[in-house]
Amino acid sequence: MTTSTPATLPSYFSDPFCYGAWMGKDVSNADKLWPATSSGRPLSSTSPPLPFRTFYNQLIKKPSYFNVGPLIGFLITADYVHAGAVIMPTIDEMGTVIHANGLGSLRGLQLLRLCTQKPTRQQVLVAFRHFFTVLSDGLTPEQRLHMGWDVITAEHFLCKISRFCKKKKLVL
Repeated sequence: MTTSTPATLPSYFSDPFCYGAWMGKDVSNADKLWPATSSGRPLSSTSPPLPFRTFYNQLIKKPSYFNVGPLIGFLITADYVHAGAVIMPTIDEMGTVIHANGLGSLRGLQLLRLCTQKPTRQQVLVAFRHFFTVLSDGLTPEQRLHMGWDVITAEHFLCKISRFCKKKKLVL
């Protein structure tokens, strides 16, 4: 088996640098993920939707999940939300994840000057509620529907603000 590098990845695979440094992750790891867990796949198509925090915590607190930390755990959980297997998080649940992970979405809130450099959980909740409400109110219902606007999309947007500013060396 050869190790994939960014230059040799299949053309359909997303940019491996989009979440930070290259970690050697590629589609071949999928075969290692589920067998490495003690309980198999976490949900089946007949399972009732799980609460967001329950599923997310199951992913990030189970050491047997191969190479899954808070960011990848969040992204997997978000995919399960959009697939209907996990309940959409509330604004405050998303704010709690943003605060706990302390990654790009938090940096986005900071760049927009919605919270301080070392905010408390409550400050992040207030900032994210404000961000989500202002943007939601500025979009028509048709625009929100067309773009799939929800708290997960808002969190992703904050990350993109952070990455864009870093790449362009911008200070808002």
